[in-house]
Amino acid sequence: MLSLEQDVDLLAIPARRLLLSPIHETATLWDALEAMRLSRAEALYVAYSNNPLINAVRGLVTEDAVKNFYRI
Repeated sequence: MLSLEQDVDLLAIPARRLLLSPIHETATLWDALEAMRLSRAEALYVAYSNNPLINAVRGLVTEDAVKNFYRI
């Protein structure tokens, strides 16, 4: 049973973990591919902020998703 007062070891949870890098929500697909290439990230998280103190994540973009669903 999980409790808000108990620490959880996230690395103990089985998962596929990707090396991430941020990209702004106004970036193009070309920008995304270039950002992945330059940062060697496996995926990009789409960052959004309408407040300088709060950053939110809108989504995740992988190279496979771009290449499989768009013609570039």
